[in-house]
Amino acid sequence: SGGGAAGRPPALDRTPDTEAIRALNAKIRADQRVSACMLPVGDGLTLARRRP
Repeated sequence: SGGGAAGRPPALDRTPDTEAIRALNAKIRADQRVSACMLPVGDGLTLARRRP
């Protein structure tokens, strides 16, 4: 099955909203002050928490 906007594979989805989410996820992933995971809810949910 497809995924992504209008049935495009997620890797090919270059809509502004998708690019903004990818940029935010990359920023969270690179930040050593937080730990994060992605949950398989809907289109995906990023959960981040400040490290103690």
